[in-house]
Amino acid sequence: MARAPHFDRASAASVLSTEADVASRAARCFTLSATTSAQPRCGSRPIVAFVAAQTNFASARTFGPLKCVLRENFMASYQVAVIVGSLRKDSFNRTLALAVARLAPATFRFEHVLIADLPLYNQDDDKNPAASVVRLKAQVSAAQGLLFVTPEYNRSIPGVLKNAIDHASRPYGQSAWAGKAAGILGASVGAIGTAPAQQHLRSILGCLDVATMGQPEAFVHAKEGFFDAEGNVGGATRKFMQGWMDRYVAWVKWHND
Repeated sequence: MARAPHFDRASAASVLSTEADVASRAARCFTLSATTSAQPRCGSRPIVAFVAAQTNFASARTFGPLKCVLRENFMASYQVAVIVGSLRKDSFNRTLALAVARLAPATFRFEHVLIADLPLYNQDDDKNPAASVVRLKAQVSAAQGLLFVTPEYNRSIPGVLKNAIDHASRPYGQSAWAGKAAGILGASVGAIGTAPAQQHLRSILGCLDVATMGQPEAFVHAKEGFFDAEGNVGGATRKFMQGWMDRYVAWVKWHND
C-alpha cells in the first residue's frame, strides 16, 4: 500500500504565501490524494486542513481557493450499510430507515442491504457461498458504518436478520462485521417500541466486535400519524430523531477518523 507523503509544520506553514501558491499547492495535494491510498497528511490532519489552521491568510481572496479544495476534495465521505430486519413491503422499519437517512449530512451515503434472498445459513456452504452471501459481505465490508433498523418478533429480532448476521460473520475469523461502528433503531406499534429486540441485538453485535452506539436509545412507538404523507418524521419526534442522527454521525466519524 502506498504511503502518503509527510509534511512538517514549518514547510506547511510557510509555503503558502500568495493566492497562486495556494492554488498550486492545493492542486498538488489533490493529485497526491488521488494517487495514494490515503490523504496527504501532516501529523494527524490532512495537509490542506493543517495549512489552513497554521497559516495566517490575509484575506478571504487568498483563502478562497484553499477552502474550495478543502471542501470539495478533502471532505471525507462515509458509506453506511442499512440492514432492515423486516421483509414486509410497507414495513414501518423500512420507512423509518429512509426517514432518518434524510436527517444525515450530505457526506453520509446510505445503502440498503438486501437480505431477503439469503439462503438459510449452513456451515457446509462456507467454502462455496451463494452469490447473495458474497454480495452481503462485500456491502458490509465496504461500509464505514452500520445502521440496523428492526422490528421485534417474540421479544427478539426476526430470524431473517439473525440469518444475515450469521452469514456475514462466517467463516470463523472472516467476519465482515468486526470493528464497524453501528447504530440501532426499531419501530413497533407496541408501546415498548422494540426495546427487548434491540437489547438482544446489542448482545449479538457485542460478540461480533461491533461498536454499537449506546446513547441515545430510540424505541419508536409507530402510532398512526407518526410518519407524514412523504414518509418523514415530524414534530417533536423529528427533533429527537435529528439528535439521534447527529450523535450517530459523530459516532461513525470517531471510529473512522
